[in-house]
Amino acid sequence: TLDLACGTGSLTLELYRRGIDKSIICDVLDELRPGSGDDIEAVWSALRKKSVTRDNIAELDYNRKGRLYAYLMRKGFSAEVIGRVLHCEG
Repeated sequence: TLDLACGTGSLTLELYRRGIDKSIICDVLDELRPGSGDDIEAVWSALRKKSVTRDNIAELDYNRKGRLYAYLMRKGFSAEVIGRVLHCEG
């Protein structure tokens, strides 16, 4: 099954591995996720799995945020989107 709490890059790679043409993937993803707002919500969805919410993210220390950053990068999110969320801008 596909994990939809992942970044556009990760989702694109997984669909390509399953034999879907790259142009179709790009068209569908552009339609489903037209802006970074949807990626931000996907980041929050992934963070909820780690018991991180909008209420407690500001309380996290530097090391914890670093581990979350690495986790989100492995999930395929862009550094820009992760930075916006971890710095409480999204």
